[in-house]
Amino acid sequence: MGKKAKADQRAETRGGGFSGLPHIVQDSAAYQTLSDRAVRVLMEIVRTFNGYNNGRLGCSVRTIAERCGHKNYGSISRAIAELVQHGLLDVVLEGAWKQRKAREYRLTFISTTANGQHRQATNEYLKWQPEEKSSAETASTDTPRSAETASAAPRKFDETASTRVSQKRRKSVDRQNSPAETVSAHITKPYPPGESSEDSSHRQRKAALVKNELVALRQAKGILGISNLAQRAGVSSQRVQSFIGGSDLLEPASISRLAAELSRIPGDTQSNLASE
Repeated sequence: MGKKAKADQRAETRGGGFSGLPHIVQDSAAYQTLSDRAVRVLMEIVRTFNGYNNGRLGCSVRTIAERCGHKNYGSISRAIAELVQHGLLDVVLEGAWKQRKAREYRLTFISTTANGQHRQATNEYLKWQPEEKSSAETASTDTPRSAETASAAPRKFDETASTRVSQKRRKSVDRQNSPAETVSAHITKPYPPGESSEDSSHRQRKAALVKNELVALRQAKGILGISNLAQRAGVSSQRVQSFIGGSDLLEPASISRLAAELSRIPGDTQSNLASE
């Protein structure tokens, strides 16, 4: 039996690296049902793998967003949650905002090495299957819908994905002995438990209004004015500055406390926030 001919066609990397996915991954249900944005985010994380660092793939949401050409960090976070849900990605260590440390990820289809010990790939993605639709959902799917109705339907993610990420976030924060508020909770469910899309829209409007008022306050009284207001609201001044700049998300409780302090400032702010 003759030897197999050696391939003579190579990608021209020009001194750079090469990113690729195994065919078994691309043929899996977990990969083929990903959103376009999740596929793009996956490839950006794969790009950070150098052959030795799986399990320590450091990549911030901001970096991924910049490389993908997006300013909406929330959409990137939802794409990461989708990859976790589909079993292609695992969050090994949550980032720490104050220490300027990004999250560290593990690609489940690549083996790892820890403390000198080689560990095989866990391949959780092979076990993932799409949720079976109930008869009612199937019937509603068969019913024609307008483009406006289809676009208005909220996107849902598996609760287990958000739960897993939340658990890892709590463990990593405990290891670093840092307050929970110093860590940005980017990967979350679209709506918290018991919250409807209307509640979420109201929360987003309130956050946008608070951000606008904070921008106006900074223009009027500078960074000192923001620091004083943040101190009265019991929120980190640095996090408020990052929230204004769009690089951090604040919890609803922090938004409410900031709104309460802003409403005490005489002017249009009081009436605007009162309407919310």
